[in-house]
Amino acid sequence: MNGTKHARTEPPVEPCAECTSRPTRRELLRRALRRQCPHCGGGPIFRTFYTMHDACSGCGMNFDQSDGNTWFFMYFTSGGVIGVCFLILFFWRPQPANLPWVSALMISGALATLLLTLPFRKSLGMALDYLIEPPRDGDQC
Repeated sequence: MNGTKHARTEPPVEPCAECTSRPTRRELLRRALRRQCPHCGGGPIFRTFYTMHDACSGCGMNFDQSDGNTWFFMYFTSGGVIGVCFLILFFWRPQPANLPWVSALMISGALATLLLTLPFRKSLGMALDYLIEPPRDGDQC
């Protein structure tokens, strides 16, 4: 008690095996297509087909940390699906009598494609975001 403060010295925390190396682009793509965590590849991203987990069960990475970037990617890919439908209608040029049926078929196909690819597009967006801006130290493990 001579007026000096004693600093607490704690042993350094060793990072987990997944934190020491970043996955390659190929690994990120494979993990995204399997809908698994982009950081460790162990935990699933989705609880059900459309419902996401809050964090990875393997490494603890928070899946909501980059939700804005992922939504931009999903809107961008949704526009791509709709654009392909318009291009098909433009180049196919159905007869005017068949246009209502063809339009209904194209809209149904576009909606089904958007809904069925939602988890894959979401996990691809997360992998792309992880590639561009990986979580900072302490955010994932």
